Amino acid sequence: MGVHPFAKAANGFVMQADAPDAKLADVQAVADAIHGNTKLANIQAVADVIHGNAKLADVQAVPDAIQGNTKVFDIQAVADAIHGNTMLADIQAVADAKPNIQFVPDAIHGNTKVFDIQAVADAKPDVQAVPGAIHGNTKVADNSVVADAIQGNTKLTDVHPFMEGDCSIKLADAQVRNKAVDGFDATNMSPLVARCLAHHLAKVSVQRVWQGNYPEMFKPVLDAFGQPHRRIYIAFDFEFAADAFTNMHCWPGCTKTNYEYLRRYVNGGDVVQMGLAFVFEDEVDEEPTFTAMALEINFDFTVELRKYNGEAISFLSEQGHDLTEHRDRGVVPHFVYTGLLSHLPFGNSSVTWIAYHGDYDFGFFLRLLQGGCRGSSHLPLELPTFLHQLRLNFPRLYDIRVLGQLVQHGFRGSLTAIADLLGVNRFGRGHHAGVDALLTLSCFFQIVSCLSASGDHQLHRLDSRQGLLAGIAQVNKAIKDARHIGDRTSNIDVIKVQAGNLDEEAQRIQELVPSNFNIIGVEVMHPQLGNRSYAIGAQQNYESMKTYLKDADSFEIVIAFVNSEGMLAYDCVWKFCISSTPRSGCLHPRQFTRLMASCGATSNPNVSWVTFHGAHGIASLISSFSAPQDLPSDWPSYVEQRRAYFPGMYDVALIVHRYPDIGILPTTGCKGGLFDVARALDLNFIKDDNPVTRVLLTLRCYMRLADRGDFPDKQSAVQGQLMENCCWNCPAKRMEHA
Repeated sequence: MGVHPFAKAANGFVMQADAPDAKLADVQAVADAIHGNTKLANIQAVADVIHGNAKLADVQAVPDAIQGNTKVFDIQAVADAIHGNTMLADIQAVADAKPNIQFVPDAIHGNTKVFDIQAVADAKPDVQAVPGAIHGNTKVADNSVVADAIQGNTKLTDVHPFMEGDCSIKLADAQVRNKAVDGFDATNMSPLVARCLAHHLAKVSVQRVWQGNYPEMFKPVLDAFGQPHRRIYIAFDFEFAADAFTNMHCWPGCTKTNYEYLRRYVNGGDVVQMGLAFVFEDEVDEEPTFTAMALEINFDFTVELRKYNGEAISFLSEQGHDLTEHRDRGVVPHFVYTGLLSHLPFGNSSVTWIAYHGDYDFGFFLRLLQGGCRGSSHLPLELPTFLHQLRLNFPRLYDIRVLGQLVQHGFRGSLTAIADLLGVNRFGRGHHAGVDALLTLSCFFQIVSCLSASGDHQLHRLDSRQGLLAGIAQVNKAIKDARHIGDRTSNIDVIKVQAGNLDEEAQRIQELVPSNFNIIGVEVMHPQLGNRSYAIGAQQNYESMKTYLKDADSFEIVIAFVNSEGMLAYDCVWKFCISSTPRSGCLHPRQFTRLMASCGATSNPNVSWVTFHGAHGIASLISSFSAPQDLPSDWPSYVEQRRAYFPGMYDVALIVHRYPDIGILPTTGCKGGLFDVARALDLNFIKDDNPVTRVLLTLRCYMRLADRGDFPDKQSAVQGQLMENCCWNCPAKRMEHA
């Protein structure tokens, strides 16, 4: 990327043991590098490749050093079987003779051989001479991703390396293969596949694009996009220059001024270089394969054409960019748009876009999508419009600097720093867009691998960061002030929204859904409905409810926004008094309706509304949304309208009903109320039946249920259904399920 106005030096990083400087001769360093500071009890794969000048038949010193004088098994027999008592005296000579070996045929876990060495040798005669993971100067830690992923009798019999423009990973074991292909996005990718991708992407050749060769360089990419794919991953990076009027040392402190500065910077600047790295996932004979390619597009850029910021120009020159060559051979932005960008699948949710500190990169990208980067192409005036355009074009995007917080708490370092923390090697010079795009993509797959391998449903942590851009997110107070909902049902700020503070609070609330606070707890207090009687049939019950709603003049709503990690936005909840007639301290229903629509909370399938026994309360909301129109006359039409407003509506009481082991009261068969459910879920709480306590406790119950592995299936089974009260035999249940 170019000189980023918010770039800071990375200090105090704890380097992992798999850093590139780890030497094979240092047994413990290798062991640490492969298994994260845990001594290897199953080090045969390492033992076979350490000490290049030692006979494999005499490696007692190696297992002694690693395992405290305990042999892993009979090394002599393995050495004889593979090498016939031959010395492995010259590792480089062996690697040169067999340069394409990319897997570990003798990886051992415990005392069980993962591979039948002879069978592998028979099937792959070209691998007999090379034990372990010898690849010239490639370290064991680079290849251990394969060995580490093999457990018990799961075999990875053939892992091919990435080749320029073409690569494939074939998984022979059905269990591993299914884990790799099930689902839709990278969060369902197996740790094995993600780690292989991460460590081999850097070896893909970057194709340099100039005015004289851009059609032929674009063609392989366009051909690839012309074919159907299961998934596509695209990482990108820009090198750019600001104009002379841009202050490179500005540090905006809030989202509004941050975007104003970003807009000024991007609108006044020009792109010098664009890097794109692609991974296409397909299936061949029911096995996933991956094709990778990378472009580095050099733009037409003339320093003398206009006044540029001197610091930016000096930085580009210091990084090895020949700006004279850009002037003479660079591609005109319009040709990049017509020749490549106009053919890419923007707006397709099956494509995952990845950048590093991507706020400025995405800004320049949006300008390019307007047909070029000069003249009339500009970013919009307001941040919400910018974010809307961003999501239209890049519905699934990740910023590696934001994801870096999953690797190291409070991470704010460079791309190289996060790569070092992850143990991902860089090939090529930094601040060159093609190389940086490849490294960005490698880091993404390594993070996916680490999260998926750690278990405990850690991949949901990606969801809460999807779509967040580093610069904007850093100054977003909704994120900065958020606190985990944890065991808290008290000491939460309650903001009462009235006419006097509506605009201020609306501005804060409008940031929440775009910031992934897309789980909304809601509690509606409607005194009139609490005293009504119940009918038996769904239509009769609905008619009764409509009558009470029509006679009711006002009600209160409490809402709270959390993300998928349970972080409560701004560490507060909002309370609204709604009245259809003028009343001090109350809002008109249409004001609340406009607010919910403007923040993207309604009619949005990506937002989950969460309630407990919420049939009446949600009916009150829909009544206010529909005003001055009446609710539909019949029950089925009302249910259809409700789902249009709240496509992701969930009643915790109904989710709990799907779990026979939770909260059953033995004498009545009744699941009970909210406090009964919270107690059954082992939540600590103070029994306080006020709406703020209830909405927070409802969210805590929902998040506790979400920790269960089968939660998505249970949740989807009751999507859009609501209950009225705590008894499972009550007419309300029959009404909702009629």
